Amino acid sequence: MNKKSQAIVDELSKLYEKHGGLKPEVVVDWAESHPDSALHSRFEWDDTVAGREYRLWQAREIITEVRVTYPDGREEQTYVSPIVSRGKEGYVTLVSVLSNAQKRGIPGSSIGGIRTSW
Repeated sequence: MNKKSQAIVDELSKLYEKHGGLKPEVVVDWAESHPDSALHSRFEWDDTVAGREYRLWQAREIITEVRVTYPDGREEQTYVSPIVSRGKEGYVTLVSVLSNAQKRGIPGSSIGGIRTSW
């Protein structure tokens, strides 16, 4: 672990001890009031940039809220972000991922009777 990572661990540990847990609001408030801290450097403090990043995070949350319901009642995400294409292609349907897996002969990759829900 490098020095900066260790400093972040130490800062979080102190906050945990002081507050009996870690709440995101506490971490952000502490980092904001300690501009020389390792935690402070991990946040985007330019509200224009941070606002855009937050909206992107919100979009990811919305995308992953859409679910498929299988005939047996089990639910899974409709849109997924496969590790192999993460950051390149965005989210794709679970059906397309399973279909590609079927084409490659990956066991346990069946498709059928899928219903999308929100």
